[in-house]
Amino acid sequence: MIGACATKHQHRACAIEKPCYAWHMITLDLRYQQTTLEELLRAARSEAVLIVTEEGRRYILEAADDFDREVAALGSSREFMDLLAERRQEPGRIALEEVERRLKPLEG
Repeated sequence: MIGACATKHQHRACAIEKPCYAWHMITLDLRYQQTTLEELLRAARSEAVLIVTEEGRRYILEAADDFDREVAALGSSREFMDLLAERRQEPGRIALEEVERRLKPLEG
């Protein structure tokens, strides 16, 4: 049995079983079923694919959108990281510990 779907939906793009999670992620368990890279990429065009390796490790494959590319670009930008470090030093910033201390009396 592949995946965790009790109703055993089949994805049209290939023979990857589609579990019934709230977000309907396709699951491919390589311990039970092999597929081609082309089939994986075709499936990932429409929704995320959870890949379980023969060793039981889990990976998610999904199409990158413009936001994902922007996040990757900013994350590798030294200039952007320097800007963030500079902003963290500005006055008026409240540490997380201070926020938690202020909120504690409000907890019921």
